[in-house]
Amino acid sequence: ALRSGVAVVEARADDVRGDFVLRVEPFTREVGVEGGQLSYRDGLMSIVVPSGALSEAAAVSIEEADDVPEEGPGSSLLVPGTAYRFGPEDLELEKPVEIRFRYQASALAPDADPSRLRVHGLAGDAWLPLEHSEASPETSTVSAWTTSFGVYSVLDYRPAAASVIVTPWESAVGVGERLQLHVAVLAASGQPVIAPVVEWRSS
Repeated sequence: ALRSGVAVVEARADDVRGDFVLRVEPFTREVGVEGGQLSYRDGLMSIVVPSGALSEAAAVSIEEADDVPEEGPGSSLLVPGTAYRFGPEDLELEKPVEIRFRYQASALAPDADPSRLRVHGLAGDAWLPLEHSEASPETSTVSAWTTSFGVYSVLDYRPAAASVIVTPWESAVGVGERLQLHVAVLAASGQPVIAPVVEWRSS
């Protein structure tokens, strides 16, 4: 069983029925004030709790998250099999904890760029990228730091461009000389758009 909940198993013989009630609990481990690490499903999902992050021992849980949006900011796409719920969601963390995802490369979209993958948190019905998130394509992992538990997943981060900044914005050159320009493409959040496609034109 991969998800928590209650299942009723029914057995019948002629008109006689017998039931068995199965309660599936989330994967849970006790973590003390000294910190620790939880590894779920052979390392597909890990949580690293540093020393001092908890003011007292707590039962930390991990389970798959159902019914989550498949799209995020811009045209960002959810990487299948990476949506998890961490609990308890009301747990107060004194320090950020690291959440680490290991994804299956075969689950990525054909045009996905592994270096563009980022951890996102679910706020209502919208995915929001975590500020401190980084991808390691060589190990097929994506990690981030967070100060709260909830639902998190890995998305191929493709936010829509909100502004394009070219530097220098004005200059003068002589005939036959060269000038190097730099461009920054930013999303509405102010974060850079990773690997943007930029088209140059002159008039």
